[in-house]
Amino acid sequence: KVPYFKKGNLSPVGLFYTGDEPIGNVKEFLEGLVTVQDESGQMVAEIMDPKENCSILDMCAAPGSKTFHMASKINNKGKIVAIDLYEHRIQLLKNQIKRLGATSVIPVCYDSTKLLEKYQEESFDYVLLDAPCSGYGVVRRKPDLLVNIDQKDLDGILSLQKELIDVAVKLVKKQGTLVYSTCTYSVEEDEKMINEELAPSFLGGNDDNSQLENFDYYPPVIEEVSITQDVTPATPYMSINDNMSEVEDIYSLLCDNVSS
Repeated sequence: KVPYFKKGNLSPVGLFYTGDEPIGNVKEFLEGLVTVQDESGQMVAEIMDPKENCSILDMCAAPGSKTFHMASKINNKGKIVAIDLYEHRIQLLKNQIKRLGATSVIPVCYDSTKLLEKYQEESFDYVLLDAPCSGYGVVRRKPDLLVNIDQKDLDGILSLQKELIDVAVKLVKKQGTLVYSTCTYSVEEDEKMINEELAPSFLGGNDDNSQLENFDYYPPVIEEVSITQDVTPATPYMSINDNMSEVEDIYSLLCDNVSS
């Protein structure tokens, strides 16, 4: 027990950091025992709940908080392919791998819309699509979003989300798990995207909505105190108390007789 960490409000493995010293200077951080992650963001890996010795694809991984939470969940036993489009963001992942000792994470610089050129269909037990989005759920941290995103930008985001979904549903195994998450509460990017794009992809164009019972929808998670922190494999996640609120929509799609 460390006096400057206390149990989180939302995540079952989250702790709040209450110390006066910057978290980056704290012994536990320097030793790779903790890393920063929003508490609501921790719920993504908790809902996915990956098991040891599995294969995981993180399609939009950097800077990696959810990636390394998944590494913690599998006790660093298995393979997590962490994709990002930009090399400088891949370097962020590599730095964290070294600090946390997360050897199960394999960083790959690639365009996730083209992953079917690199991997065969049904290659992964778990797929996380933490999709690029409008980010309205983190508007307290990034208030400029309210003035900097117009309809043209949103149309581009929606188109990209659809492309990524089409790839994700093909790469997850038939008895695997796909989790689609965003940090926005936009209906177009969340409920509508699920109902009109993701669910039909699983149903293969079949209008039999009875299949939708295979899908779990987790509504927006609202937390009064945000920033939580990751940990290296087998250690609890932790969080920083910064009095910031966060909203994260999490959609978990469990593939029974469909394809994710």
